[in-house]
Amino acid sequence: MRYSRLVFLLLLTLHAGLPARAQDGGQKWKQTHAAAIKALEDGDYVLSEQKMRQALDLARPFGESDGRYAETVGDLGAVLYLQRRYDEARSFLEAGLRLHIAPFGAHEKTGNAGHWLGEFYFEVGEYEKAVDMFRYTIDIRRQATVPEDNSTILAHKNLGVSLVRLGKPKEALEPLSHTVKFQSSSPNTEKSELAGSYGWSGVAYYRAGRYRESAEQHQLAVNNWKSVGDGRNVAYALHSLGEAYEQLGSKRDTEQAYLEELATWDGLLGENSKESLGALRKLQAIYQEQGQSKLAAAFDERVSIVTGEPAPAQIPAARQNTPSSAAASGNAVPDPYDVIPAILYRKAAVGVGCDRSGKPANMSDDEYQAAMFIAWSEIALEKEATDLQEAYGLYAEALYTGLECTRSVKDSIPNVMIRIAVLAMHLDRRNEAEMTASIALQFADIQFKNDPRERRGIYQLFAELHRRLGNEALASEAEAFAAQLGK
Repeated sequence: MRYSRLVFLLLLTLHAGLPARAQDGGQKWKQTHAAAIKALEDGDYVLSEQKMRQALDLARPFGESDGRYAETVGDLGAVLYLQRRYDEARSFLEAGLRLHIAPFGAHEKTGNAGHWLGEFYFEVGEYEKAVDMFRYTIDIRRQATVPEDNSTILAHKNLGVSLVRLGKPKEALEPLSHTVKFQSSSPNTEKSELAGSYGWSGVAYYRAGRYRESAEQHQLAVNNWKSVGDGRNVAYALHSLGEAYEQLGSKRDTEQAYLEELATWDGLLGENSKESLGALRKLQAIYQEQGQSKLAAAFDERVSIVTGEPAPAQIPAARQNTPSSAAASGNAVPDPYDVIPAILYRKAAVGVGCDRSGKPANMSDDEYQAAMFIAWSEIALEKEATDLQEAYGLYAEALYTGLECTRSVKDSIPNVMIRIAVLAMHLDRRNEAEMTASIALQFADIQFKNDPRERRGIYQLFAELHRRLGNEALASEAEAFAAQLGK
């Protein structure tokens, strides 16, 4: 779980300072409950769950208005949540918060129960509910005059991140600014936690159109990730820094950020890793714009190695620029693979799918739309790490383009549909997730009729998705059929 150092802090503060009426009697419950918490601290979730269920049985005679019962219900939800058993955890966490209100009122313990529920909503992608819970947590702790500590700041941070993911970056600025101000002045803050907070603050500023502040926050993230030796996150932060400089029109800073990102990936994973693709494409575009054709071609070559797609010089003759009156006059038609990224981002900005107005004259409709489909899909895959809503929209554009405009990428469509279904699940669109997954399965049955390996892969993804949705019967049925396809 994220912020693992705070997991047990929340649990331990949840049990400090019980009202007197919750302390009387129940010695066996107290011992059993303490054993459950100890097992949880030791990372033995199975034993913790076993003890917590025993404690719950012991707490039932106290009645639902008793604090011990409320605690045990909420704690069991936390144990299930930490095991990623989300369907089971939900009911216990929601009931736990409701049960805390009567015995504890505006107490730190009630706020912590709200925080656990907020963490749950955050983890499963129900960001509107997460926002409500984190605000509730902050308010309750304020009412209870609890001194601001790391657990309160965690609520501020998660509130800000949830707002960013809901597309409300301006609202996210206040809680994220509050987070970095507290963490940067606290000697107890780990550098990695502070680096993550600077990163999210940078994302919020970027999406709010405040690119100077975004660059400043991402630079601070880079510095802190470097101080803990986390190369991967250094590279990710450098990419975001480059994007902020790009919006500011600072070409030298933009180039330097992407070059440093590329050097970081090369140092970590060797040249031409898939992780380096974003930096490679950015640098290729920079050098193309600067007219440095040799450098641009070198990065084209590296992109082709990573993606498996031919570089412009390797494109078959039928797909290369051909002599024309334009070329004869010195105005050669640009290679289509050079202009696709620019076209893609322009279309993304206005929400255009199958418009061919930007298609190079020497590129067929099918080639153009196939390139668009691939580009939408690749950018969507990159965005999954930072913005589920945006990734969902990009995959939807890819699917629209693939279904309506081209035949050459149909083999990729079932996988895109499954990705959309997974994101719909995380965005709390259960019906849409189920419907899209079912369509993906039907599409795979047709498209991969003679390819059992591909069909099996889609059925396995379908089973995994429905297991996470709690549809055990459908998941088992799909797994059984996938196993048959494997024979």
